[in-house]
Amino acid sequence: MDFEVCYEHVPISQDEEELNAAIAHYRQVLRLNPEHADAHNNLGVAYHCQGEVELSIAEYKEALMITPEHADAHNNLGAAYYGRNDVDLAVMEFETALKIDSSLVQPHYNLGIAFKAKGRLDLALAELRKVANLDPEEADTYYYLGEIYSAQGRVGDAIESYRRFTELAPSEDAALILEVHGRIEQLKVRDFIDPDLHMNGAVAV
Repeated sequence: MDFEVCYEHVPISQDEEELNAAIAHYRQVLRLNPEHADAHNNLGVAYHCQGEVELSIAEYKEALMITPEHADAHNNLGAAYYGRNDVDLAVMEFETALKIDSSLVQPHYNLGIAFKAKGRLDLALAELRKVANLDPEEADTYYYLGEIYSAQGRVGDAIESYRRFTELAPSEDAALILEVHGRIEQLKVRDFIDPDLHMNGAVAV
């Protein structure tokens, strides 16, 4: 399973037929009320789910023209930018969403993933820790925490995070769970070879 940046929205099916129905519905809503910010946002999400990133960006921007403080639309716009590898623009949108509402989980998560992509591991770690506090049952968070701790040479923290992931991940992620168990065993070996690894930040080869 590949983890992707997520976005905050009302539930929309990934089924193509249902996505087309959702798009038709939100278009109809907008014909009746072109100033309906939530409809623009949700239409953007439906386009996003179809892989129509540029169309989704246009709808999120429409939502924000109507309601500049629409935190979900900022977060979703950031996710769309991230999807086309505009990571700096994505970070700006995630940060804007959090300025509007710092209690939202997804912008913290997305910001953590974006910082990780930029190699800003300390910043990524700070955001993902916030997510773990806000939503301690979200498995993906612990997967990424494990990756960051491992990259930093913090073996004990990496093992603990990976273990938490394996406890929380759904059964359909069985292949990834098995892979993570393998990583845990590798980290145990690394820690045995150099028990001070988590303290000195060295990287075992």
